[in-house]
Amino acid sequence: MYFYRFKLDKDLKHCDAYININETLTMSGDQIASVDPFLKQNFLLHLGGIPQQHQREGLPFEGFIGCMNNLKIFGRKVLIFKDAQDGVGVSECSSLACLSNPCFNGATCSSNGEEWFCNCKNGFVGKMCEQSVCENNPCQFGGTCLPFTGSGYICLCPFGKHGHFCESDLEISKPYFSSSIHGFSSFVAYPIPGSVRDRLEFKFKFSPTTMDQIAILMFIGQKGQHGLHSDHMAVSFVKGYIMLTWNLGSGKLYYLTVCSTLQRWIGPRRIFTTKPIKSDKKYYTVHLGRYGRRAWLHVDDLGNITGRSPGNLVQLDVVPLLFLGGHNSRNFTMLPHDLPLHTGFAGCIFDVEYKSGSVIIALDRSRYATGRALGQCDTTECYDKICQNGGACLYHGGTFTCLCQDGWFGPMCSERFNSCNKNRSRCSSDSSCVPLIAGYECDCVTGKSGKFCDKGTILWLQESQ
Repeated sequence: MYFYRFKLDKDLKHCDAYININETLTMSGDQIASVDPFLKQNFLLHLGGIPQQHQREGLPFEGFIGCMNNLKIFGRKVLIFKDAQDGVGVSECSSLACLSNPCFNGATCSSNGEEWFCNCKNGFVGKMCEQSVCENNPCQFGGTCLPFTGSGYICLCPFGKHGHFCESDLEISKPYFSSSIHGFSSFVAYPIPGSVRDRLEFKFKFSPTTMDQIAILMFIGQKGQHGLHSDHMAVSFVKGYIMLTWNLGSGKLYYLTVCSTLQRWIGPRRIFTTKPIKSDKKYYTVHLGRYGRRAWLHVDDLGNITGRSPGNLVQLDVVPLLFLGGHNSRNFTMLPHDLPLHTGFAGCIFDVEYKSGSVIIALDRSRYATGRALGQCDTTECYDKICQNGGACLYHGGTFTCLCQDGWFGPMCSERFNSCNKNRSRCSSDSSCVPLIAGYECDCVTGKSGKFCDKGTILWLQESQ
């Protein structure tokens, strides 16, 4: 607390002032004054700031942020709020900690006396809501947790799993792919039986959810980081056009003389349809193949396009693993040419066939398929009222997330508060709160156990012989 006193001499030509803070050293000063003794004075005491009409050079323009109480004028107690003649932007005093806005990620601060706590939005935990739930991954069976605007987080499920936390099994016969989130795309990968070094032939059907996308439909390539010389073969969807790109390791620097001008050419060979696919069909069929340096592409009734790769190499040296809809590398940064500028495909890819000699193999029946963020085509996770109390459901691959209305929380918008708030959760201070479909669980640090991580654990260490 502090107090100050302002006193005029009897001749009204001189004034003295002093101030004392928290009953420590008193500071004082004086100034010459000129006051008319016959004029009745009306002085106003301004607290917290200076009205614009009274602002002067040398005085602070910023208002005070904090609380004031126990005001006395000439020894008489004055109620700051009730007895004020005027005021702007003044409200009932709350915790000073809340006035400093300590909560992160859109959380609100509440106080009870001198205690304060943060009301976290969905997807955030910690005393100040500074931690994403993805830091203590709630997604099950190896699902990938990613921050997501509105709902706080989303789980990208592994192949064969679905649900909000990837908690349920999913039989996939016709994969549905969703576009990339934070650089992570949907994809499915099928092992290829036999060799593709000398020749290969694939056929598949697809159905896009939108024509306005530049996305990967198919990719097969080498292991690790790709460069100019990396063998690969890819099919892209470019706003309705279908493009086939391939490189047999001859993506070197070439110098050509065109119109007496020396030009250079780098990179793989690519061919594409002369027209975009029609948007009124239910699905489209892509048929492609390669023999030696020559490759061909056929898409429904758009005709057959062929091309030949540069250089003298004729074999495709790749890992026998076919990716559809995307790739497992983030942002496709490991892929060659312009593929890192693509996104994951949004739509369905199905009836995948590989021709080995005279044998046609249905790859999408493989028991060894792997993938991420896949759903079943023509179905959705967002059934009626799965997100409660007016929440909006967003479907992504084999999972979904709920955007809750104000005042509702939880994975399904069924709770009135975030169950992982520090004032609600019973998890010990050194543990992490993990949200569940209903309620939460506590993730204990080493040496702690119990439902709320409030019990010690005896660790037995056996000396090696």
